Amino acid sequence: MRAELERYVQQVGLSSNVSFVGRVTEKEKIRLLHTASVFVSPSIQEGFGIVLLEAMACGLPIVAFDLPVYHEFMNFNSGTLIPLRDSYAMAEQIVRFLMDDEIRARMSAHNLAHVQQFDWDKVAEEKEQLLNELIYQPDRFTTDTVN
Repeated sequence: MRAELERYVQQVGLSSNVSFVGRVTEKEKIRLLHTASVFVSPSIQEGFGIVLLEAMACGLPIVAFDLPVYHEFMNFNSGTLIPLRDSYAMAEQIVRFLMDDEIRARMSAHNLAHVQQFDWDKVAEEKEQLLNELIYQPDRFTTDTVN
């Protein structure tokens, strides 16, 4: 659909505001995220949603459709989850964030701090500690405490 979308962007006069970059390197992705004001994800299906965590790590407020997987790491201070396929509500929220520097600054600071708890090294260390406790002190755990 790229050609169709490019034609549409040109027809509505947004060519200077919309870029179709295609596949980029990790370094270029991070650079592009750092140039953005808001991260918008119109995805209607995700297995995990690491793209939102990456955007949060760049300090971006999030506007995304409300997918259950996002509830694992999103909260009210991270951005807004929009009812699935409600493109009008999504557009309204994007405009709201773009017009309110204070909200963006507050969410940016929150996301930069909040995303730290999902750092791979930190999560791996916590899981390793739990596994060591299970191995070396199995009597401390019951089925209820492990879940």
